[in-house]
Amino acid sequence: MPVANIHEVMQAASREIPRNVVVTKRGTPEEGYSRFPGISGTAGSSGVIRLGDLVPRVPEEGTRMVSQPAGEEESLAAALARSSRFLQAGARFIPIDTAPVANATEGAIPLWSRAGSFTVVNGASFSAADELNPLVASSLPVSSEQINIDLMESYGVRFELSRRTQKDMTGAELNARLVNAITFGIARAVDNIALDTLAAKLLEAGGGAAMPTYSLSAAASKGLRFRELAAIIGTSGAGATVTDGILRVSGTPAELTGEHSGTFIGAFDRAAVAVMDDVRVLVERLDVNGAMAVTCWLDAMALVPDPGFFWSVE
Repeated sequence: MPVANIHEVMQAASREIPRNVVVTKRGTPEEGYSRFPGISGTAGSSGVIRLGDLVPRVPEEGTRMVSQPAGEEESLAAALARSSRFLQAGARFIPIDTAPVANATEGAIPLWSRAGSFTVVNGASFSAADELNPLVASSLPVSSEQINIDLMESYGVRFELSRRTQKDMTGAELNARLVNAITFGIARAVDNIALDTLAAKLLEAGGGAAMPTYSLSAAASKGLRFRELAAIIGTSGAGATVTDGILRVSGTPAELTGEHSGTFIGAFDRAAVAVMDDVRVLVERLDVNGAMAVTCWLDAMALVPDPGFFWSVE
């Protein structure tokens, strides 16, 4: 697998000329530059890092990133799954491939199939019946939510790097810092997106006034095993207890998050997060001194087909 490389995009940006500048009389003794008024003077370059790319490690002469497993290589997707509290609680991670680009030899690509939905199938309810007491038809116990690319939200982050910052470290170390910051930032974004979505759906399920609250009887009524449950504790700390160094909510194993204020318990394998495979990177040269801005864009959406498997804790 290739290693994610933002530094290459930065190097390309350093060689680009501003958009409002064109070369005149190229290749002749009179070669020069002309500027067009009213057009952006920003010079830049763009690129993509993918979820399957390896997260670069800090060179051995540098200090190891505390977020990296010692002596291991991992992809952006693996680092994301390891860091996200929502995914660690059991939620599914669905990377969405980008459509291939047609070329002159292969011709146009008329159709491109992507994952269409996230579906939760529950056990059907059997009941006693005979000729005198016939069965009553019920709907299929399936909940599904479409993965609609057009409805995915875009989330971004922007860094501005002075020339001094770029010169104070090697290209490999700068790249490692950028990619690691973005990778683990994506994990935080995933938790924020997912928990906001979960809270909104629970509030809707509660009639808009309050979210359904957790109890063992509520979990039992959904046919859940106790070991299927997990909890995520937000910044309010609601329901959190620590016994013998183990964090729990109502006896359920829990983890902390800074991406939401609420506390939630549920069967998180019945939720998912879909993330587009291409994380877009734009590098702009800000001034003649070589300062640069690195902007990163992510497209993602959370999927909770049946919020009845989740509860709030007050």
